[in-house]
Parts: sequence; structure tokens; C-alpha cells
Amino acid sequence: MKNRKCIQLVANITKILNVVLKTHTIFYVSTEIALIKKAMNNIIKKTDFQLAFGKQVEKFRTEQNLSYRQLAQRCDIDHSNISKIEKGEINIQLSTILQLSNGLNINPKSLFDFEDNI
Repeated sequence: MKNRKCIQLVANITKILNVVLKTHTIFYVSTEIALIKKAMNNIIKKTDFQLAFGKQVEKFRTEQNLSYRQLAQRCDIDHSNISKIEKGEINIQLSTILQLSNGLNINPKSLFDFEDNI
């Protein structure tokens, strides 16, 4: 997912450079740069949130001395996905949050009880 967005950003930057070389339109270039900065900030915020959520999952899992596989069995989620969730590598659905909270025997709200420095 991250690679696709990075590739898209590089493509947008390339497009901007081509426009600059062909038209020298500064207004267009500054508008495109502003859009790219906004998109990059959104990606960073989303990634930061996923990382913070993943740290919460990891915290509860390790407090209960559970391995990835043990939590995965409790949640009916593949153990490799537990690792990816904890690393903030994947975006999960609401149903997965419910499965994780059930597997950890906690309220789903607890998974979101982290500092919001995003």
C-alpha cells in the first residue's frame, strides 16, 4: 500500500517537472506542489495512527504473554496479519478490531487509548 502511494507521488512530481519544463507556469506548479504536500501529510497521519494502534495491540498481547500465533488463534486472524497490524503495515476493518479486542479480552475502546500526537 505504501509503495503504491510513493510511486504515485513520484509520478505526480515527475508530471510537475514536465509542466515546468514545457510551460514555466509557476501558479500551476505551486498548486500541484501544495496538493502533493497535503497528500503526503495525509499518508503520514494515517501511518502514524496505524503505528499507534499497532503498539496498543502489541502492548496488550505482550502483557498477556501471548505469541502472534496464540493471539491469532483467539481472534481467528492469520498470525502474519497480527504482526503487520502491530507494525502499522495494514489498514484493518472494524470487524478486525472487534476480533482483536475479543481475543485480548478487552473492550475495543482500550485499543484506541493512546496519545494522539498525530
